[in-house]
Amino acid sequence: MSKTVDFYVVLPCYNEALNIEKVVKDFQETYHNHQTARLKFILINDGSKDNTIDILRNLECIHEEIYVIDHVINKGLGAAVKTGMEYVLSKGSAEDFMLILDSDHTHKACYSLEMFNKAFAKHFDVVIASRFYPGSKIFGVPIHRKILSIFARWYYTALLNIPNVKDYTCGYRVYSLSILRKLYARYGTDIVEETGFSCMVELLLKLNNVDAVIGESTFKLYYGDKGGASSMQIFKTIRNSLRMPLKLQRYKNSINYCQEINE
Repeated sequence: MSKTVDFYVVLPCYNEALNIEKVVKDFQETYHNHQTARLKFILINDGSKDNTIDILRNLECIHEEIYVIDHVINKGLGAAVKTGMEYVLSKGSAEDFMLILDSDHTHKACYSLEMFNKAFAKHFDVVIASRFYPGSKIFGVPIHRKILSIFARWYYTALLNIPNVKDYTCGYRVYSLSILRKLYARYGTDIVEETGFSCMVELLLKLNNVDAVIGESTFKLYYGDKGGASSMQIFKTIRNSLRMPLKLQRYKNSINYCQEINE
């Protein structure tokens, strides 16, 4: 009999009434007969202004593997990610895994199979669905977002150059709980400090600081399948991206200081 582990699917939701049921159904169908991964959904409403929370509560009533957390006011993606991580760490074991992805139906469940397999086989502590991995493609993405993604790849590679990482900003990732426990032991409640989309870069830096082995896998992004308007504020995201080097240096300096104290 094959080993079975819990696979926590964390879905931060902000005004995703048109999408979230499709995302949940996609994962349920993809993993229906999976022999290893036992899905558990953590749906986080981040102060949505539509009826997202009503849909989430209904899903929670119907499916026992779904748990809803409600941020009554909008706190940002980073806060939702932190909430999801802390909940999963409180419930899961070191042998389990966590997946975080967008809730707008642009991240298809089928691509998580390869990600999970790479993590489960102990090849990687973190696996990123990378837009720059061989075989990956993007469909229907506006030109300004393509430019932003390419700029982010160049910018963060020049600054950080984390081994095996080309896509620093895609939020579609699998994490082993063993590496998240190590991350939490180092950073505690500061495991995620950024509130916006830049939290994804912050996490990679901190994971690299605890010697996480990070890999990537094939991914096809279907932007046209998204229902509703994007929640990303482009100019704010660009501004935060440009400010990140100072914050990244602070994270590095805090690690160096802690190491000096411990020696």
